[in-house]
Amino acid sequence: MEKNSGGILIPLCSPCDAQDRFLPGEFEQAVRLSLREPADGLYVCGGTGEGSRMGTGERMQACEAAVELARPAGKKVLVQVGAGDSETSLLLARRAAEAGADGVSTVPLPGLSWEEQLAYYAELPQASGLETVLYYTPGCTATLEQMKQALALPGITGIKSSTNDFFFTMQLLDARPEGVVLFNGKDEYLAPAVLQGAGGGI
Repeated sequence: MEKNSGGILIPLCSPCDAQDRFLPGEFEQAVRLSLREPADGLYVCGGTGEGSRMGTGERMQACEAAVELARPAGKKVLVQVGAGDSETSLLLARRAAEAGADGVSTVPLPGLSWEEQLAYYAELPQASGLETVLYYTPGCTATLEQMKQALALPGITGIKSSTNDFFFTMQLLDARPEGVVLFNGKDEYLAPAVLQGAGGGI
């Protein structure tokens, strides 16, 4: 498993029709347009991409298309695999690895105790063999000590902080183990976060 290189990743949208069905052609066009930008890579099926509303097959299709188009351009692809249950998330992680993605990311899974959440975080990098980025969201109930525990797990290479609490983001920066990259997830905080030591933004 390679060390996370950080960088600026573009969060892709996932176009759909009036019935919420994924539109592969429009998605590929969005990928091509994004690849023209001077960014380091793409972030697939995250909140902007409404991955939680897409079917498992649609998410796999989006991942495969993004990797196929980004690879010749020398851009990295990070895939959000968080789902309603750990079985689906681990399946998406394995498929992301098979497709050739550079890494996977995950939001906290719903309905899990902290012990169960931690077990899932530990299993995810083993399932994919890829760099693995955790996600701290505004509604996340994990404490700083719990996040430190999660970031110390083998195979965890980064965290995306999307909280409006910039002070907490700074605490995460100070608390992360050596080699773990913090991605800033709030556009308005990107510059100060990078100045304070963040390794990139999404």
